[in-house]
Amino acid sequence: SAMLFSTRANGANPTEQMRITSAGSVGIGTATPLSNLSVFEGTSALALGEYQSGAVIWLDGANGDFTGGDYFNIRANNSGQLTFGYAGGDSVYMSSAGNVGIGAGNPLYKLHVLANSTTLAMFDGGNQNNWVAINSDNGKSAGVKYLNAGTTKWFVGHYNGAPGGFSFYDASTSAVKLYVEEGGNVGIGTTDPGAALEVLGNAIIGSAATKLRTYSDSAYSGIYNGSALGTDEAIYFG
Repeated sequence: SAMLFSTRANGANPTEQMRITSAGSVGIGTATPLSNLSVFEGTSALALGEYQSGAVIWLDGANGDFTGGDYFNIRANNSGQLTFGYAGGDSVYMSSAGNVGIGAGNPLYKLHVLANSTTLAMFDGGNQNNWVAINSDNGKSAGVKYLNAGTTKWFVGHYNGAPGGFSFYDASTSAVKLYVEEGGNVGIGTTDPGAALEVLGNAIIGSAATKLRTYSDSAYSGIYNGSALGTDEAIYFG
């Protein structure tokens, strides 16, 4: 048995608009509600109810039958998350702390993307000039952090320990290895390059067969071609 609500226009036969079933389910535009509240219009449908101990809204814009994997859901689950999914599964998660996960059911950051894919994200600017912007307050670092198997390896970007340029910071040695100063000077092993290129330490330039090497210590410095300063063709100062 059910309670029916109908309308009648100009003396025509009544047309059912809503019903409440004996189980307490309400259907608008349907005589067979699929949840606590089901609303049908043409080939589209919306349903509200409970799913896996959470409150859910089902949305089917394909045929309104909530079968066949062509419907979406928005669910407040019993783990303190709001999820967005397709065909009964979950794809996007928002935690009670405001973190958002795409493919990550327990997002640890403001945006946490998890996927077995060679391309995690694409930013397509079409025919316009576009930039990905990362901003930080004065005295704070900002950039990209690279990890391997959960271990931090490199920080690339603006480092507050050398605020005048762009740094490649090696986490394993806690030091900036490559630095591009505002104005264009480049430092390798130094964050205070005094020329277009300044290398603090020894350098090797050339092919595997012919190498030009630089050397310096507290006593002297030199440029030589070969395996050792003093035994091969060399220019050195001491």
